[in-house]
Amino acid sequence: MDRGTPTYVEVMCDLVSASAAAYPLALSSGVALWCEMAAGAAGYYADVVESVTRGLRNPRQSDQILTDLATRYKLHLQRAGAATERAALDFNQRLETSLRHRSESSPDGDRPVDGSVAAVLGDVVNTVMKEYWKIQDPDRRIDLHAISRDLERLLEEIRRAEGTPPAPETGRAPS
Repeated sequence: MDRGTPTYVEVMCDLVSASAAAYPLALSSGVALWCEMAAGAAGYYADVVESVTRGLRNPRQSDQILTDLATRYKLHLQRAGAATERAALDFNQRLETSLRHRSESSPDGDRPVDGSVAAVLGDVVNTVMKEYWKIQDPDRRIDLHAISRDLERLLEEIRRAEGTPPAPETGRAPS
């Protein structure tokens, strides 16, 4: 087989790998956008409360207060649009940098990821993310054994794909 042309499996593994790399970038950009939007909304809400209070104190200035409020709303929408644009540009730039770094840093000895390795890697990511969210709830404990089991499965699959012998037993009882 011609090694210059990637196989369907190699292309799919590369796609899955690139998609997995994009998830943390998207999450980071999304959280940053949400924080900026929440701060902007809170600021606008404070402006509305201030305007209503001023309107109640000075009913004769209600036209001017409504004009000011409309101007502030327009500025709020412009800031929200700019924040969304910045988040999209930031995500795009970080994704481009990540993909460029991946392609430039891949040594000649790299092979495409074996399908079973990719599947177990997906399991590891899912387990880690599931356990990570438990941090938010003080009544829940992180299951370190689940993470450890998945990591050990990943190492076994990598060794199997590379053709290296399995790691010696550590004498621990399986969990």
